[in-house]
Amino acid sequence: DGDGESSSSSGPRCWCCLEPGTPSDPLYSGGCGCRGGATVGHVACFKEAARTQILDEANFAASRWLRCGVCQQSWTGYLQCELLVALSRHTDAACLVDDDAAETDRTRSPRSREARLRALFHLASALSVAGEPRVAMRIFLKHADVAEATYGPEHAAKLTACSLVRVAASAARLKQHDLALSLLEPFYAAPAAETPWNRSTVARLLATTLLDLASAQSDASKRREHAQRAERVLREAFAEDAKDPERRRRHAAGTLLGVEDATHLAQALYLSDRPEEALRVNDDSLVTARRVLGPDHAATRSIQTFSGFLKDLLALSASRSSATATSIGAPRGT
Repeated sequence: DGDGESSSSSGPRCWCCLEPGTPSDPLYSGGCGCRGGATVGHVACFKEAARTQILDEANFAASRWLRCGVCQQSWTGYLQCELLVALSRHTDAACLVDDDAAETDRTRSPRSREARLRALFHLASALSVAGEPRVAMRIFLKHADVAEATYGPEHAAKLTACSLVRVAASAARLKQHDLALSLLEPFYAAPAAETPWNRSTVARLLATTLLDLASAQSDASKRREHAQRAERVLREAFAEDAKDPERRRRHAAGTLLGVEDATHLAQALYLSDRPEEALRVNDDSLVTARRVLGPDHAATRSIQTFSGFLKDLLALSASRSSATATSIGAPRGT
């Protein structure tokens, strides 16, 4: 979780130097699957243990920079980010040396540059998961610069697009709607041939971001505006799927993805002040969810709760309409 822990002489000790933690140099857990104090230590000790493997390209994927050397599970939290920052700096220095040596042949792809690409990608991904999408975006853009120098501009453009959509997904999960929309809108507006992402994938992410934004709006007109746009984007995604047999199969009505699509559409209709349509779509989704996921699945229960809410809302609306009609039609007393 990123919280360091100082300890006394009788407490845990660093797995590497066997010294306890201090307030200025606390011990951190790697967050892997090892039990006890096997992966509790000072950040500097973890870095030193990993540094010796920086030039061993063959074992890069299994190195201590990325994961525990014992259980092979990835590091997590603060330690993960610190190790990846250090790895990025080490590979950057190696790239500078290779660039000087290869000045006469800029088309080569030095192995150290490939290591830097991997280091930057892992760092940006970790930051994105850790709730820092804006910092992750900067790292991903640096990643694209290295990719362009290594593989050329076309490859770099594809990497950039894929990376920024990942950042947008992270921003959307963190409710950073402005950042998510600023990244998604250009990809959604671009012709399909100009982006490596399937248009319906971007459309669904854009739609769910718009739905989150609509749900947070206190202004009814803005809420409807965002929800109506989300509905349009979802229906366009469904139309895109119809052109691709594989995606049509994956998002069919009787699949988990089909249930998610129907649920999002029902939410868009409800937020657009069309509860009757929302209830019809949600009830159809509920029937499918019970068959595909089972009645006790959390998603099924959530859909059922939403159906109950919509029914109560419509019943209350009908009751108010009836009361109003009775009040208007009743004779006035003298």
